[in-house]
Amino acid sequence: MALPLPHNTANFTCLDCSLHDACIPKYMDQTQLDVFEIILKRSRILHKGDYLHHQGDPVKSLYIMRSGAVKEYISSKAGDEQILGFFLPGEMIGLDSFHQESYHCSAIALETTTFCSVLIDKFEQLCQKIPDLQRLMLNTMSKVISFEEKMMLTACNKKADERVATFLISLSKRYQHLGYSATEIHLPMSRQDIGCYLGLSNETVSRIFTQLQKNKIISIQPKMIMVNDLTSLKEMSQECHIHKIIEHHIAV
Repeated sequence: MALPLPHNTANFTCLDCSLHDACIPKYMDQTQLDVFEIILKRSRILHKGDYLHHQGDPVKSLYIMRSGAVKEYISSKAGDEQILGFFLPGEMIGLDSFHQESYHCSAIALETTTFCSVLIDKFEQLCQKIPDLQRLMLNTMSKVISFEEKMMLTACNKKADERVATFLISLSKRYQHLGYSATEIHLPMSRQDIGCYLGLSNETVSRIFTQLQKNKIISIQPKMIMVNDLTSLKEMSQECHIHKIIEHHIAV
């Protein structure tokens, strides 16, 4: 289930976008939306391996995902990579660098990806004109930071299989928020990427996936995880603990 690419035409507007109800324009009236459309730029297409930005690049824009998937990571001087997170359609990239001169991490496309962008200085001017938008962005940044911190703490305090289950449940919730099935999880990232994000080896991730499939909790397909037993997966992830965190993140 690769998520479909939105049409990219000269007359395309936010109201035409299938992600409208999961994106910033949902919270604007028509007058505010007209102003927002003026400063919004439709993206070029990124292919797998193309960079949205590199670590150390000057911060100029915020990016709103329209399709595809992007991962953010930090590279050490020794060349080691630490993945900070994955972005899906409707989510914003660059919030954590909003008031910095340069991006503290790199962002790379995991598959064919499109996005909208807005220059930060123009966006700040718009926020001053639309107080509700400023409050929305501050609220969104707070939720994203809270989600990332709690996910890191949760993952560090769980066993390997619980970490993987938690990761799958978080993706399930995010895709469900986009209007897709909670049991058909598109998986554009590699086992190695998942392991790096969760603090596990790719062999451990693969072993856990295999065991989950053997137990008929999931079925593994190319770039796809089919969840056959969502209840068991939630129990493995201690979903009663993580549920509120995920809901807090996606309910903008």
